Amino acid sequence: MTPFLAYVFDLDGVIVDTSEVKADLFAELFPETPERRDDIRAMHFRFGGVNRREKFQLMARETLGRPLAPDDLDRRVAAFSRLAPERVRLAPWIPGAEETLRRLSARVPLALSSGTDHAEVVDLIAFRGIAGCFVEAAGFPTAKAQVARRMLDRVKPDSPARVAFVGDAPQDRIAAEETGLTFILRESEYNRPLFAAYNGPRVPDLRGLGA
Repeated sequence: MTPFLAYVFDLDGVIVDTSEVKADLFAELFPETPERRDDIRAMHFRFGGVNRREKFQLMARETLGRPLAPDDLDRRVAAFSRLAPERVRLAPWIPGAEETLRRLSARVPLALSSGTDHAEVVDLIAFRGIAGCFVEAAGFPTAKAQVARRMLDRVKPDSPARVAFVGDAPQDRIAAEETGLTFILRESEYNRPLFAAYNGPRVPDLRGLGA
């Protein structure tokens, strides 16, 4: 794989394996439709990179046939925000993630862009001891394309394709394509159907990335 001048990383499913944790939590917070548990879990992966507030509404429209009322939406979002951080702290690393971030950050600038609320992103990377690996770490509401453009402004490559965006969700690919970055798919059993037609670079984990 061509050496890159900088990298932008997604967080969930790319650095920390939170896939099962968050999918289960979304399903728990739709107790009125236990028969749709598997569908709700699948929606979590399909709507990857979308902030939880919007994701709850997308899920509600598909499972309940209507959007959530504002107070109901606030209640579910608050419950998710209360329960998720501790569960995510216990989630395993994606294989090779910690080692690769430390190795690459000693050579090139790294940024982190996540659809997770910003305060939770900051808390998690501090807890994991990797905050110092990034020149920027941004969560919701900062757009992924905005983080990508700031990295381009920082390194000023001769081509934006010399900067990589490592992600696992359609929103990550969209941000990369909007800004001209090379998208590297962190492939998993959950996102494989969503990227069946994708012919670009893909990796099963972060072991050896950029070596």
